[in-house]
Amino acid sequence: MHHQHARVRSASIRNLSLTALLTGALVCGAGLAPALAEPASPTPSAEASATTGAEASQEAHGVEAPQSTSEASPLPSAPSGQDRAARGAAASSDMTLTNERNTTDVVIELPEGEAGKELRESADTVHLRATMSYRGKVMREIDQRISLKDFTDDYYILDFKTFGKFTVELSTEKNGAVVRKFPKRTVGVTADSYVLAPVSATLPVAMFSLNLWGKDSVRRIGPVIAMFERPNAYDWNALPGPRAPENGVYALPYLSERENAFQPGGFDEAAQQFRDRIDVFADYVRDLRELDPSSAFHLYSVDMFPNMVQKVIYANRIPQDQYTINLMTDGAYSYVKFADLYQGSNPRGTHERLLREWKEMKEHAYANGRADAKASEQWSTADYLWALVDSEPNAHWWLARPKLLSTSGDGNAFATQVQKSPKVRGVNISQLLSANIKPSKEATEQFKALYNFNDGYFSAAEREGKDVLLLLGTIHPNEQGFEDYARFTKSYYGDRYAYYYKGHPATPTEMSVPKQEQLKRLGMDDVDASIAAELILFFNPGIDIAGYQSSTFESTQPGRSKGVFNYTKGEAMAMADSPYRDLDFWIVPIDRAWDQLKRLCPGGHSCYQVEFSDAIAASEGYTHALWDATDSVIVYYKKQGDRFEKVRSQDAIGEKSSVEPGEYFIKSALADHLVLDVPGASRDDGANVQLWDANRSDAQKWRVSYDSQGLATITNVASGKVLDAQWASSRPGTNVDQWSSNGTRAQKWRITSGNQGRMKIVSALDPAIVLDVAAANASAGANVGLWNANGSDAQEFSFIPTQPKVSSAGQADITPGYYELASVVDPTKGIDLKDFAMNNGARLQLWGSSKTDNQIWKISRESDGFYRLVNTWSNKSLDSTDGTPIPGTELQLWDTDTSNMNQKWAIFSVTGGAYMLRNVGTGLVVNLRWGQARNGMAIDGYLANGTTSQQWRLNPVQGPQEILDQWAKENRNLVPDGEYQIRPVVAPNNRVEVQWASRDAGAHVWSYQSNGSAAQKWRISHDDKGYVTLTNVASGKVLDVFAAWKNWPARVNQQPSNSSAAQKWVIRERGGHKVLVSALSPMLVLDLEGGRSQNGTTVHLYQDNGSSAQRFDFLK
Repeated sequence: MHHQHARVRSASIRNLSLTALLTGALVCGAGLAPALAEPASPTPSAEASATTGAEASQEAHGVEAPQSTSEASPLPSAPSGQDRAARGAAASSDMTLTNERNTTDVVIELPEGEAGKELRESADTVHLRATMSYRGKVMREIDQRISLKDFTDDYYILDFKTFGKFTVELSTEKNGAVVRKFPKRTVGVTADSYVLAPVSATLPVAMFSLNLWGKDSVRRIGPVIAMFERPNAYDWNALPGPRAPENGVYALPYLSERENAFQPGGFDEAAQQFRDRIDVFADYVRDLRELDPSSAFHLYSVDMFPNMVQKVIYANRIPQDQYTINLMTDGAYSYVKFADLYQGSNPRGTHERLLREWKEMKEHAYANGRADAKASEQWSTADYLWALVDSEPNAHWWLARPKLLSTSGDGNAFATQVQKSPKVRGVNISQLLSANIKPSKEATEQFKALYNFNDGYFSAAEREGKDVLLLLGTIHPNEQGFEDYARFTKSYYGDRYAYYYKGHPATPTEMSVPKQEQLKRLGMDDVDASIAAELILFFNPGIDIAGYQSSTFESTQPGRSKGVFNYTKGEAMAMADSPYRDLDFWIVPIDRAWDQLKRLCPGGHSCYQVEFSDAIAASEGYTHALWDATDSVIVYYKKQGDRFEKVRSQDAIGEKSSVEPGEYFIKSALADHLVLDVPGASRDDGANVQLWDANRSDAQKWRVSYDSQGLATITNVASGKVLDAQWASSRPGTNVDQWSSNGTRAQKWRITSGNQGRMKIVSALDPAIVLDVAAANASAGANVGLWNANGSDAQEFSFIPTQPKVSSAGQADITPGYYELASVVDPTKGIDLKDFAMNNGARLQLWGSSKTDNQIWKISRESDGFYRLVNTWSNKSLDSTDGTPIPGTELQLWDTDTSNMNQKWAIFSVTGGAYMLRNVGTGLVVNLRWGQARNGMAIDGYLANGTTSQQWRLNPVQGPQEILDQWAKENRNLVPDGEYQIRPVVAPNNRVEVQWASRDAGAHVWSYQSNGSAAQKWRISHDDKGYVTLTNVASGKVLDVFAAWKNWPARVNQQPSNSSAAQKWVIRERGGHKVLVSALSPMLVLDLEGGRSQNGTTVHLYQDNGSSAQRFDFLK
């Protein structure tokens, strides 16, 4: 017989080397596979030729990409009868599985001759379940039933979707019932060469990704295995698949699909997650090598992680002629680190020492099969980035600008040698885009799809006929003064531009509520931080940029870079090839300004020095400006020697508050339950203002309004009087009371941003004086006054709307269905109904994932666009307790009320495939209390703050009914219809019986000594879905869970038949015996109380615990 894969018959034949059979990685028939070959332990110092058979040049790109030299072999025919004979007679009645090498396809082959005929006559379906496991957890699963009619010439091709080691279970079925089970076997899905891409940061991901296409694509080497530090750069559902002559891209199979796509919200968390996963990647490579020691491996990683080479290549003992290494630059780190390492007068001597130490660590790894403690850690190997490359015959270092390498101690002599080394490759993002992406429409479309690229980022600017100015941020903690920088930039250029912001990929805007509010105040649109700015500039070459220092400045067209924040003109001009030279302006805080300009800044004001280009100075007549961010004024000066002569001034864009006009509770940052309050709801002038426990009375409600200067008046709703600095004094310690409105600055306030999305209430009398809780007293009755700003919690407040407005717009599109709500803080734990409580007001907690009904939520979308979450155990809706907008109250479950806004939720996407759930009635979001991922931690409603404690992964699961239906269908023939006695395994002399042979409805069911009576006989019948009804022969009544009660132990009795779920059962096999699962829940089974064997032991419903007390035999 001859078989050709469907792909072979298609137009896009893959020119890949295939093998007919795997001889060392699978079980053929009943025979055992030969032992997997032990990886060789080569001598690491053995030199290979300068150019191995695994290399090919990418001269057009300035990048060297290894290529496999395996010659294409003819595509194999299907295994023949002679092949079978060679495997032995034992294989003749078995099915065989064969991987088509260099693909993820596996050929399923039926036996031939009489064995094949018998198989076809006895079955109609082949059921295959293939699993790839790591550390005892199934990471990939193929579960498919294949009709025998779909086998062509006794063969069927099944795509296993990825490369690696699978454990396969095969069986044949007839009408859904199992006919025969075949022995488990291991199938290796393998390739000649693999491209390994454990890549951190953003620039390296862009460099690597741009080499997935083009005539020298790395995908021509072999399948690509990817793992990223910042995976939200990719749409992991759009990974390029195999298409001749290129292989596919695959997420690391030893992480689940969700784990591969998940990026923690914090910079440090994402970095630590990546470091923790290096061992996972190395283990996967180890297993690939065990499947086939001849495979080659081509590593693409980042120069910040030399330990990656030690763990992935050396500790796995890959021979030197079977690997290549390409280290990609992390960006500025590469040049700074190199200069620091080789800064002394003898950089060559330093390098010789580093080479020696690196080779010693390498030898240790090969000798012991593991990296030593120093070689295992990122920071302890960071010094070896160049020594690593220089020591390896098949390694290269990809740098965006090799000329930035410097060694100051020897006048750059050593650095110049390194720059000229053939191991150093200059990689230019724009050139890669031009060479590999732009020429092909298909490549462009695939690249944009892979990168989640949005062609509509700047469509609003296009509609308005404006140019685009993109402000480049950095990680949020380092963006001090951003709002002031942005207001200056917008004021200077005016309406010429539409303004956009692109943050650092490590701190995306969607993870930070304060940043979202800041951009809203500034009227700036956000651009996806996960996309490398260089790519945005390539696809939008007409946009201009300004912002913090970034390698992106190197990728702009001449004249497109406008300004840089926190950098002086002198610093820019000090380097001849600095990308910050040809700008319009340079701006720094006043403490870095010329002394003469410092003296022009009013006391207590936030000021900045602005320096302008020579071209602007010549055309406009000014060289500098003083930007007074407090008063929102730009004053332009011309520097004449040591003097600054004023040229003109300009009113600038004022600072806006994130607090919109409206009515609020004003909560202290000291405690969630303390808010600003007028004692006794007094209406008197001079009545004090204090903190008090939130009671939502009008005395605790404040109306915020603004004047034309943006100054706020804060009016108490109960009294109609306003927040007032007593005696119009701005001295620290001044009391604050309420007073009739008089329009003076004693009653005016600036509401400005504080920490973690909170606000400062600054007196209009003095920008250095703010509202302050005396002595930071976090108790009811604490006084409120004025004090010098110090950034403490005593001076920060949250403005909580009394009538929250939550829009249904912009929500994520969640497919209706069943989900676990896993915490981003610890994805192994999720939201759990505490104690399986069934009552209204039941509380929630965090608990380790168990897939039980109390952790499964049915999510549906209602007609108003909001979502409802119903717990599948209690069938009650997630509810914001008492409808209070005051944060910190535990969430609850309550009977579903479709008109209750406290049970409606807006669900929004955040970075890394997680979601934030905001309550429509209160505006609060689902929050893990204190962000501590411990079992038992409360789930409450809290103010949105962008932390991971408010981010949840919606993991699709089977609903309880879906599980039960599947079990019923699969087991419908396990016990045929008929009369049976039911014998408890723990009491083999007893039978399940209706107590005293009663015929009454509600009669108890127990275990009693076998007596052959009709009360111990049960008639089994199946419904159309496969569910079982057990009818007592003596009474004619059926086995029933009393009142359909699910809280175990639940009483089991007999009742007249009503076809409800309380009277339906699924019989499943376990350990050679049977388990009776209630149709009320897949986690509830029939159980003998306490596992006792005495007569009269109660039979009841209990949580499935796998014990013998829950196992029974059915006897005819």
